[in-house]
Amino acid sequence: MQLPLHIIDAFTSERFKGNQAAVVPLQTWLAEPVLQSIAAENNLSETAFLLWSAERAAFEIRWFSPLKEIAFCGHATLASAFVLFEVDPALRIITFWAAAVGRVTATLEECGRIRMSFPRRDARVLVEVPAA
Repeated sequence: MQLPLHIIDAFTSERFKGNQAAVVPLQTWLAEPVLQSIAAENNLSETAFLLWSAERAAFEIRWFSPLKEIAFCGHATLASAFVLFEVDPALRIITFWAAAVGRVTATLEECGRIRMSFPRRDARVLVEVPAA
């Protein structure tokens, strides 16, 4: 199987700086064990997988560490937006959708920076520390 793989240094304009993430655009979702194996082989803190969903009018996105799927990863979302803006220079706004957070938008500003907007989540009291 051949898939496009982009390794992006987020939060910087310099090579080999910032926070690395792998980005893998997909044509169809792969089985979860395959996604996990790809992330483990990449051995970066996160690998983002994305797939266009006409139904959601957004790119569905999932994040995997080398050990497990995670609920959200900001720098891998930023890296994914960077890849999509590079692939299609006509894009100015990208919407992502993830089960844990809902919609996240990324806007390419005139200066070349990417601004991201996240859904608001109110704080809540925890009785127990969440399991890792």
